[in-house]
Amino acid sequence: MEQWMIFVVLTTQTLAFLPSQESTNGRPDFTHASITQAGIYYAAADVITNVLSPGKFNASDPDSVIIGFFGQDALIYFANVVVYIVTQNNLAQKTYSEVASRTMNSEQIHAGNIELHNLRKNIIMEAKKAYPNWNATREFVGEYLFTLQEFYSNTNWVEMFRNQSCKELGISGRSLPIPVANGYTVTCVDCDYTVQAIKQLSCAHNIKLDGRVLTSGYTSYQHIPKPLGPTLFPSHKGKCSHGGQYDKSRMIPATGGINKETSNPELSPHFHLHGMAGLAAIQATKDFFIGKEFGLLSKLGIETFRHLLGMHYRNPCYNCLAPGLSVVFVIDDTGSMGEEIRETAMHSVDIVNQALLLGNKGPNNYILSTFNDPETTLQNTTNGQEMKRWLLHLSANGGGDCPEMAMAGLINASRIANPGSCLFFFTDADAKDANNKTKSEFIELVNSKNLHPVYFLRGDCGGGRKKRSTFTVPVDIHCIPNDEAPERVKRGVGGLTFFSDLAQATGGKIVHTTSGSLGAILSTFVENNLRVKTVAVDSFEMNETQHSFLVDLDLSLLTVKIEGYTSSTVNLKRPDGTDQDFTENATIDIIQNTAVISIQEFIVSIRGIVNGTDFTREKLDQVIPASGRLEFVSQPEKLVPMTETQILINVTNTGDRNQTFLAELFDSSGYLVEPVVKVLLLKSQESREINVIMNATSSELTKLAVTLSLSGKALQTITRTFMVHTNTVHICNRSFPAICDYRS
Repeated sequence: MEQWMIFVVLTTQTLAFLPSQESTNGRPDFTHASITQAGIYYAAADVITNVLSPGKFNASDPDSVIIGFFGQDALIYFANVVVYIVTQNNLAQKTYSEVASRTMNSEQIHAGNIELHNLRKNIIMEAKKAYPNWNATREFVGEYLFTLQEFYSNTNWVEMFRNQSCKELGISGRSLPIPVANGYTVTCVDCDYTVQAIKQLSCAHNIKLDGRVLTSGYTSYQHIPKPLGPTLFPSHKGKCSHGGQYDKSRMIPATGGINKETSNPELSPHFHLHGMAGLAAIQATKDFFIGKEFGLLSKLGIETFRHLLGMHYRNPCYNCLAPGLSVVFVIDDTGSMGEEIRETAMHSVDIVNQALLLGNKGPNNYILSTFNDPETTLQNTTNGQEMKRWLLHLSANGGGDCPEMAMAGLINASRIANPGSCLFFFTDADAKDANNKTKSEFIELVNSKNLHPVYFLRGDCGGGRKKRSTFTVPVDIHCIPNDEAPERVKRGVGGLTFFSDLAQATGGKIVHTTSGSLGAILSTFVENNLRVKTVAVDSFEMNETQHSFLVDLDLSLLTVKIEGYTSSTVNLKRPDGTDQDFTENATIDIIQNTAVISIQEFIVSIRGIVNGTDFTREKLDQVIPASGRLEFVSQPEKLVPMTETQILINVTNTGDRNQTFLAELFDSSGYLVEPVVKVLLLKSQESREINVIMNATSSELTKLAVTLSLSGKALQTITRTFMVHTNTVHICNRSFPAICDYRS
């Protein structure tokens, strides 16, 4: 009995490519999920290499193109859109598996083509709306791709044209390139349908058509009877069957079948062409999106197309360290700015070091503009080390009355800044040189050069008084937004009116700070706008002469600050015990009484012995250890009919880097309540539970399979077989009638 029940689970009925890898029982078959994902990835990679970033990538390796093009957040967004379309594709299979036109069975090829016409029309109409419902549009896409892909597994197209796609299929105004067989045409002859015979390709040549004519197999699962009888067809000849051990029509002349859904001869009589059918379906899926003249790209345009596939995501924070930009600081260096200058200089070290780490992929122009009253200075260099020296020697002194020459400092920097650059401005006073002329000149410079100013304001002059007033306004902005157009801001009050006018006219941002909050605020801007991943690794008192600490390998830059620094000597040792020199990759900078150590040299070093000689090899490319683990945390022994049952599955990132995993779920009886695919972003060694809900709608046992994959490669699959209670007693809690359970 146990063997029989397992056999039933492993040989499921099919009418199409299987939905996902879990349903193939370990065979490397093409599935609707893999075909859809591959087709979208090939289409997206082609668009990236030929439209969005021509000349930068190799389209023949779509995974590398997509990973190289998207940032982490954008990649997750794109992956989620692909998963949504795949999920809708699988849902269409469940919904329309018994509809001959949707599966291209029973020679309903013209009807299926009309279904595709209507779905494609709906996709284009919805996408072109002023405010498209993108999820609804993607639902149509998943539904369309299901029927499109069925054409290649269920008709005889592949037998005639191998892995070519049918460019006319699904396109309004275009006729199919060859006719569909009429009801009286012999399409197949009998073939030996024993398993051993099929393995020897007994049904490989059972299609018999004069000339090129399209046909597809009839099934006993759908509601169109297979034509038969001696008055219609000669002995041992007739219409083709779909085939497979659950298709009863396989025993009606012409016996056998022609489906290519799997590589299993028990399920697919033309199993030897499964690979060809899968490749043709992938090409057709790709053509649906980007086919010349008829693909969605040509019908929707690039921007709408990017929204449809989730390729439009942009980081909400502007990248101030992009190639060709300037790193610009405009700083009030009067006496009252002493603490702010120290905090600004300390975080500027992080910024400059990150720019140096990026090399030619980052900015190589640095500007420091200072102002007080009446003096201003302007320094410009392409040498990051020189910029750091300027910052280290900044000092706050003088100032006289409260207002300072702020506009001169802003205009001086803006004149020489590269277009698109971010401009960080710091003051605790009003602008002494604020007038219509300076205001107009600065606004013209910012807007014409697309500069991105942010004004860090600690106070004003209190309506003309010499004594400065400070702010306690909470911070409500954490980065310079990645807006396509300048964002208007609300007008300020009191001494801030002038800077509010500037921000309103240029799309700049105003950040109110206090003396104690500037460091934390700047740190947030550094991480969001300058792509510097920093973290407070540790805080300690050095009671001894040395201290060890662990470092997160995902950091792009390690910064160690030693407060209360004197003239002591600081040595830095690498994990292998050797000394790390303070060179370009590891530097030490003294800012007042603080030593700032910055380390960029994150490499893999391999040591070994060859013929008795020691050798060392260092790899500058980043090595990404990636691995994951699945395990059932809890699962019932049996499911209860018509009752939702919770099953917990634990996913662990066992690698050394943050990774985005895909967990695909499949159950053989369709009891899953939730979506079949989940996306999980996990930090190194982080675990998370997936809460799976199953509802047994019949007494049939089921097998639940969960596959964990990374970058399209399966890492692990776990399975459980669940029985269903056949006899249950309804037990209710008398005190709480609404709380009930089922017991055997």
